[in-house]
Amino acid sequence: MAGPRDRQQDEKDRRRANAAERRSSKRREQGSFDMGSIPWLTLVALIAEMAASDGAIRVGLTRDGGALALGMYHKDDYATEYIRPHEDIEACLHAIADVWLPDGLLGLQRRMASMGKTE
Repeated sequence: MAGPRDRQQDEKDRRRANAAERRSSKRREQGSFDMGSIPWLTLVALIAEMAASDGAIRVGLTRDGGALALGMYHKDDYATEYIRPHEDIEACLHAIADVWLPDGLLGLQRRMASMGKTE
């Protein structure tokens, strides 16, 4: 005979399994983020400009692989921005530059020009 503690644990296990199935199902429906869709030169320029202004950027994917996660760190400020596959990645990177870089988008454009890409 199962006691109340066993029933509670069974219920927790059932909820965890259901949540895992929902996440898995959502991943199958949405697909994963295509790293090949990243405008790499723009991202590298953004990272270089952030580093030049004593900041840093962490680049990765969300746990489910459905979005690009960019962690921005500058002095005492930090935030994580998420870019989903259906969004205009280049425009999102420009918006991040505009908020986080001292010279905004202009600084990013200068960095990209020095790397051989102009807009």
